[in-house]
Order: sequence, then C-alpha cells, then structure tokens
Amino acid sequence: MDNDKIPPLGKYLASNEKRERDKAIRNLRNFLTSKNSNLDDLESAKLWRGIFYCFWMSDKPLVQQKLAWDLSNILLEIPDVDNCWNFYKGFWDELIREWSGLDRYRLDKYYMLIRKFLQAAIKVCVNDNFNSLDTFNSILLNPRGASPLAYEDHRVPASLTYHMSDIFTDELNKALADTDESYEIPLAQLLKPWSQLLAHTRNNVAYKRVFEGVITKLIDEDDEDIENIRKCVNLKEARKLISNILFEEASKSSANPTNRRKLYEFVDELRMEDD
Repeated sequence: MDNDKIPPLGKYLASNEKRERDKAIRNLRNFLTSKNSNLDDLESAKLWRGIFYCFWMSDKPLVQQKLAWDLSNILLEIPDVDNCWNFYKGFWDELIREWSGLDRYRLDKYYMLIRKFLQAAIKVCVNDNFNSLDTFNSILLNPRGASPLAYEDHRVPASLTYHMSDIFTDELNKALADTDESYEIPLAQLLKPWSQLLAHTRNNVAYKRVFEGVITKLIDEDDEDIENIRKCVNLKEARKLISNILFEEASKSSANPTNRRKLYEFVDELRMEDD
C-alpha cells in the first residue's frame, strides 16, 4: 500500500512516554482494523519493531498484562482473515529476530505475550470455523523458516518450542470456552505441526516437552484442565485420532529413525490399551 496511508507509529510505539505509547496503540488498532490495512512484509516489520519495543518499555505487571491483552485482541478485530494471519506472522518474525537480545528479567513478560497471542490466534481459527487452520499451522511450523516450532532452523531458540509445548492445550481449551456441546474441532489437523515435530526433531528435550505437554495431556482421562476440548472431541476419539496421525507421520521416510521407533512403540501401546 502507499506509504502515506501508513501512520508514523514506530517512533511513538517505542516512546519513553507511556501516554504517547498508549495513543500509538489506539492508532495502531484503528489502522489495522480498517479495511485498508494491507501491509507488505517490510511495512509489517517496521510496525512490529515498534510494537516489540512498546512492550519492552512496559515494566509494571498490570500494565504489561493489559498491553498484552490489547495487542493480542487486535488479531480478533482485523476484518480480513489474511491480514489477520499476516499480523500474527509478523509477531513471530519479530519475536524470533529479537529473542536472543532479551535479558532474563524480561523473558516472563514476553512468554505471557506469546500465550495471549496464541489464544487469540486459535480464537481466529474457531471464529473462521477452522477454514484457515492450514495458514495458522504454517505460521507455527515452517521447518526451515522463522516459526516457533521450526526444528531445522537454528536461528529459532529452542525455548520458544518448549514454551509453546507447555501452553498449547491450555490456550486451545480457553479458546473453546464459548463453544457448545455440538461444536467439533479438527483435532488431527490441529495436531499436524506437533506430530510433524515429534517425528522429525533431533532435539530430545523438544520431543519430550511436546509429547508430555500436548500428546499426553490430550489422552489423559484424569486431566480436568481440558474440559472444553473434551466436549468437542471425546477421549476415545482423541486417542484414536492421535494414534493414527502419529503413525502416519512416523511412517514418512524423512522421519528421524529414533523418533520413528519411539512413536511406533507408543502407538502400539495405545492401540493395545484401547482394544
């Protein structure tokens, strides 16, 4: 789009003055939720650089929480779903670019921001009846690209994969809170990035975190923290779907042989228990 249609938000988003940053966030929302908010990659990168440092400047916990909520909710207000996903991709592009520069005092608040954005992104999928789920999945996992689950891109910090593994089922459960008993979710498709990572990663810690944080939680009959997921897909169906998708991914010639063996053993055990 024409540069004169883009508000000069970057310097205001990164201002030392909270009043200016708050005003810039309001202008950002107004701009991105308008019908003329198409951005190319360069324009998106400039905006996200400003947003990143806007969040960097927020030091008080309540201010951080409100800002994380306000920023992530913009995803749900963007009228065009393609623009919405471009905004979410820009979030990950910027976060991966800047992650190594974060000090330990700021990590927790950015982990919170990731959580808020993940929940909002899943809500976009729910509101879209999961028609754009493939796009969401491709943002989470591009094996060789800047994505949080990329297992072949050494630029992507493993800590992002670990954190996403820890929070995915929790945020999926929250995103489904307003659905009714008849609502169905495409669980196999939702788990595609995770099953692909399990089959291919050479990072043993990542394998363990994904397996325990995503797979084990979904097949645990005693887990009471995923009641909204359970109403959309029952335990028996979830176990069957998971065994099938893990077997399919492990069967691919590109799978890590060690992971293939472990996944085959798990699938055999799961199917024996369910027979």
